[in-house]
Amino acid sequence: MKPKERFMAALLGQRPDRIPVGNPVSVATVESMKACGVYFPEAHLDPLKMAALAATGYEILGFDTVAPYFSVQQESAAFGLKMNWGSIDSMPDVLENPYHDPDEILIPADFFDRPSITTVLGAIKHLKSEYGNHVCIVGKVMGPWTLSYHLYGVQNFLLDTILDPDKVRGFLNKLKGLSVDFANAQFDAGADVVTVADHATGDLVSGECYRDFLLPIHQEMNAKN
Repeated sequence: MKPKERFMAALLGQRPDRIPVGNPVSVATVESMKACGVYFPEAHLDPLKMAALAATGYEILGFDTVAPYFSVQQESAAFGLKMNWGSIDSMPDVLENPYHDPDEILIPADFFDRPSITTVLGAIKHLKSEYGNHVCIVGKVMGPWTLSYHLYGVQNFLLDTILDPDKVRGFLNKLKGLSVDFANAQFDAGADVVTVADHATGDLVSGECYRDFLLPIHQEMNAKN
């Protein structure tokens, strides 16, 4: 089987020729940067560099996948938030959480034309042109829970799951469509699968919290996509 065939067969519950190996988020390390000559932070904002670093997953590690978008902040930058783009051994981070209410959020009309977004889409297009249907191309979007962390602040958002649950649901409902739209843009660019990264992790929230707030949102997003 080709790497893509193998990986997709496993995802679809079919029998691959061997157990597939892939990474649905990021394989970027300092060592992989040195191996391909592409480094953070430039790889976050240059589509060809992002594609070259992503390709190390297949070319060096032998994975069945390649996955650009190495951080969790491309959408935050597209909102115009102040950014620290990090360094060779540190990830980008937002320097502000300017929104205090979901009604304040205005998704920019040119969101998908902003550099942090076009970098991801351009990297996927380049990887598709390089590997075609041979290797599985894995895209990634931040889900509405994670986007709320970045726009409103992690502590503020998590406290409001108790203090103001309607506000939490307001943020999720305001941002869920953006995650779906970005995922579909990546499919259009050539992604074979897209990871929805939503950090409702066990160290931050309970299973009941995920069930009550985020599970129905994820179910709705999956149905739309």
